[in-house]
Amino acid sequence: MMLFYGLVVGGMVVGGSMLFFIMCTSDQWIISAVILPILVISVVISYKTMNQYLVGNAVLYMYCNDFNGEKLPLEIGDNECGDEYQSLNTV
Repeated sequence: MMLFYGLVVGGMVVGGSMLFFIMCTSDQWIISAVILPILVISVVISYKTMNQYLVGNAVLYMYCNDFNGEKLPLEIGDNECGDEYQSLNTV
């Protein structure tokens, strides 16, 4: 998971930096007008990719805790929030 998301986000950062450099050094406004939307799209995609990585990391942590028999504080005892917690299905 770290390798995939690291390569994708790293590629987006390097590609976006190269596009920004091309856009800033070009004298033709047509090149800048074409590259700017591509640059914005790459920033949005890298934001969404980082968000997916963080959510996947949290889900993997909860799954590993549940798989190893460790329980979260919401699952132990009778408290008010215990019924709101949904455990992950094991495959």
